[in-house]
Amino acid sequence: MSSAAKQDYSRTAFTEEIIKDALLTLLKKKNYMDITITDICRQACISRGTFYSHFKNIREIIDLLFDDALKQIGNIPLQTLCHPLDNSNEGLPLCGFLRKNKRYQPLFFSDQLYIYAVQRTVASLRKGFLSVMKDKTDLDEDLLEDLLYYQIMGCMSICKRHINVSDNEWNRRKCNVDIFLKQGFGNLNTTKPKINEK
Repeated sequence: MSSAAKQDYSRTAFTEEIIKDALLTLLKKKNYMDITITDICRQACISRGTFYSHFKNIREIIDLLFDDALKQIGNIPLQTLCHPLDNSNEGLPLCGFLRKNKRYQPLFFSDQLYIYAVQRTVASLRKGFLSVMKDKTDLDEDLLEDLLYYQIMGCMSICKRHINVSDNEWNRRKCNVDIFLKQGFGNLNTTKPKINEK
């Protein structure tokens, strides 16, 4: 890559980061549906022309932000019990990632983006989750996907509810959730739910 091409790439990446940061900042103050391109341009100190040279619409920024975040979330169907937050963002479970990455909290905690955040997270983790869980249970993919939705939705709700508690208090709460999940998933190995047929 030539020096000029590197500079163009660097300038493009820098501008896209400014735009993404502007949207995340606005999500802390406004509902997603109320944010306009004008708001983003004002927050990022760029022109509309600059915005449109990088993105067609706000949804493209949202998708790119989810792509960025989900690359950093580890596919851990069963977390290590009571494991405290470590110093690495790589491969953290969703709850640990959201605790440590304040940048992405407005994206995942937005009421108007909640369902989309769940869907994107499930889509990102689904393949790995199913491959691990198929070895542990004979449930079909549809039922396993229900369990993944249940886990992701619960995780995001608890994170949002307790995002400002101390790490010690968070680890105490996370430990209880981990025990609950471990026992629930553990029971899938040995028992099948009985369905009452009338």
